[in-house]
Amino acid sequence: MTIHAKAFTVSLTWLRILPTRTRYPLPGDLMHFLISGAITVIEAVRQWAVRTDSVDEHLAGIRQLADSIATVGLIHPITITGDGTLVSGLRRVLAQALLVVQGHSEFSTIRAVVADSVWSLAQQMAETLVREDLTAVETAINLGLLIAEIEDAQIEVNQPLFDSDGMITVPIALRKHLLKRRAYGTWEKITATLGKTYRHWTNYVRILRLCDPALTLAHQAGLTEWALRGVVGENLDCDGQLRRIREMVEGKPPEESEENEKAEAVSPSAIKSVEKILAACDHLASFNPDSLRRAVTRVFSGLVPEDLEDSYEVFEVIYNTLRALRDWHVGESRESEAYR
Repeated sequence: MTIHAKAFTVSLTWLRILPTRTRYPLPGDLMHFLISGAITVIEAVRQWAVRTDSVDEHLAGIRQLADSIATVGLIHPITITGDGTLVSGLRRVLAQALLVVQGHSEFSTIRAVVADSVWSLAQQMAETLVREDLTAVETAINLGLLIAEIEDAQIEVNQPLFDSDGMITVPIALRKHLLKRRAYGTWEKITATLGKTYRHWTNYVRILRLCDPALTLAHQAGLTEWALRGVVGENLDCDGQLRRIREMVEGKPPEESEENEKAEAVSPSAIKSVEKILAACDHLASFNPDSLRRAVTRVFSGLVPEDLEDSYEVFEVIYNTLRALRDWHVGESRESEAYR
């Protein structure tokens, strides 16, 4: 995948802005109009610039960039696809549009280079991760879009993923596509572009199993990927997901449940028995014994595993197995007590 390095000039009004980002400098209503084609980028910036009801730090940053472009020119061209869809450089486009609004018509065109679609979205994703302090939900959405593009899923996104009220809407087609098993070649491309291990990124993909209201609440609360693992793993309905996330946000301890009562009834000998079983498994040789012992103890006390970031996929199976063993052991213990 290569990029055609030769730059050429295009009109600002010719550019297409698609809703493939999770953050936009423009206010939500203007972004909706711009994406739908109801207004041009110049008109959007014109309306943005005259709003004085509040201090807009994004607009202040665009003004600063516009001053720099007016003084030294555009240093880095924007990146677009062959049909004029903007890939990277939205802030540069907005800055030049602001200069046009201020009466500098010579900035109504902008230098651009064309990239192929797969490389271009990977570039946009990488640029977003570097430039912005993303929440776990934003990272998950960006990653989902990147996977769909790499695998040529032909998923159309016709509205902003974050609407003007801050509500998240993940396309159903994208959710369905991400439920499929990934080819390893996809993860190779992602790790080559973004770094880190494929296990790191698969944990983010799982976040998109949450319903839109739960994603919205998790995003607004800034919950981490690790914090959301427990919610995703419980296979709750939408109301259950919202309840669990609210508990985390409000700092409330988990509600007392029958499962917690069972955990109190487990004897130390049961924990040792399970440890011995796990120690005999060859495929767990890479686990640190102390870490495994702590994890086993936490499982039997009804808590989620910790410090196992790189081995979560394997541990998830172990975790579920241990929970089943715990429940079985408690059931056996209670039946024995009933016959005494």
